[in-house]
Amino acid sequence: TDQEPTPEPRIDDDLSADVRRIAARQTQWSSLLQPFSAQIAVAVRVDSPPRLDGRLDESFWNTTYAKPAETRDRRPVQLQFCWDDQFVYIAVRSPVGFLQSDGTSEDVGRRDADLTQSDRIAVGFDIDRDLLSAMKIGFTRDGRTHDDLDGFDNWNPTWYVATHQSDDGATAEIAIEQNSLAVTLQEGDNWFVEAQAIASGEPRRYRMMPDPLTRVRVDFR
Repeated sequence: TDQEPTPEPRIDDDLSADVRRIAARQTQWSSLLQPFSAQIAVAVRVDSPPRLDGRLDESFWNTTYAKPAETRDRRPVQLQFCWDDQFVYIAVRSPVGFLQSDGTSEDVGRRDADLTQSDRIAVGFDIDRDLLSAMKIGFTRDGRTHDDLDGFDNWNPTWYVATHQSDDGATAEIAIEQNSLAVTLQEGDNWFVEAQAIASGEPRRYRMMPDPLTRVRVDFR
């Protein structure tokens, strides 16, 4: 017998009619708003946290359940997510290496180091998907960090990062406390997450208009 055709995925019912119309058309925002795309990650719940060494060798980073997503920026960044009762864990893969760094050992472990003269990764969490505000963290190869809430440096979340450099590029593992993001995660939640690989010498920028190419959507399952 002939197999029944696979139904087309539905656009999320909780989105407004205007957003559903955008999702149904071919625009730069479409892949973030549709049910399935290369810019949508699936975050799986885990029983034990990853060992933060930047190597991404835990089994859940390599399972089909933890679907990765990739930005479409000029320096693409691939992200994976998992979570437990206390933390959100993020795996970062970037073809751009963390090669340039002007930091000193005194900067490591201090809050809000100046990272502008170093290659770095910046990750922003738009939890309410308003596209206007985001909680942001940044880090370099040697473990220097910066965090801010839309440029306000007094936001001081609890988070940890480890990086690893290889011939293929750079990888990192991040653990960020849910309380620092003012959330208690539940299945069915979804966020927009911005990620960028930023080259040494590029200043911090805060765009008035959001860029869909630098974002992924993460769906918590």
